[in-house]
Amino acid sequence: MDKNVFSITPADIRDVLEDEHFITLSSYRKNKLYTDLNGCLEYGCIHWGLPRNPLKGFPRYKETTQEKLKEVEILDRYQFSKFLDAIPDNHQIYRDLFFWLYWTGMRANEAMSLTFADIKRGRARVWRQWDKDTSEFKQLKTKGSVRSVQLDDDLLNVVDRLREHYESFVHFSEDWFIFGGPRQLAYTTVQRIKNKALDDAGLPRVKIHSFRHSHASNLIDAGVPLFKISKRLGHSSVSMTTDIYGHLLRDEDDDIMNALKFK
Repeated sequence: MDKNVFSITPADIRDVLEDEHFITLSSYRKNKLYTDLNGCLEYGCIHWGLPRNPLKGFPRYKETTQEKLKEVEILDRYQFSKFLDAIPDNHQIYRDLFFWLYWTGMRANEAMSLTFADIKRGRARVWRQWDKDTSEFKQLKTKGSVRSVQLDDDLLNVVDRLREHYESFVHFSEDWFIFGGPRQLAYTTVQRIKNKALDDAGLPRVKIHSFRHSHASNLIDAGVPLFKISKRLGHSSVSMTTDIYGHLLRDEDDDIMNALKFK
């Protein structure tokens, strides 16, 4: 578009959004361009007398089903075991973190913000996250994220082993991080060790969030009701869980027909 900014109309914006080159972009890329353009136009309205923002009224783009499915990368139990075995013994704490993420379904920032004081009566209380910039805890983004996650014996053994390790440190406190002790683990280091282990195991470079997706997949395969999975993951609603993992569910019609056999 080669026009003076004061002469741009909503019709011009629509032409750009419907352009064949723009349409082929991913939803993420479209929204990135949308944000950049909107910022420029809003700046013009505030500081340069632009009478109105011609982008107003045009909605952002929602991810397509294909894009959502592409993002849900999953490691099955065999692949995850190979991944853990590829992590050297001197990085045991990172192995413990990945084990925790895979078998609790927690987001990385939630798990890495847990303290020993957050573990009580076989459950992990997820209710805050550590802000490295301010060096203090802050609230989670949504109320649904605040939850109590039940832990099995293997996960509790991780907590006990790390507590025993840190108890030998001077000034140990129950307020220390489970994964890191007095200081939270560096996310960049977690990423680096994950990627190297995946490469060494001959596995694709999945995102850290894929451990959470894998946990949900395991629960679905085990037949756990979707509302329980939603609650464990800290989703704001069951519909959100369905949107992300609905394609992993068994065919509803098959379930119905199987139930009718008992009439």
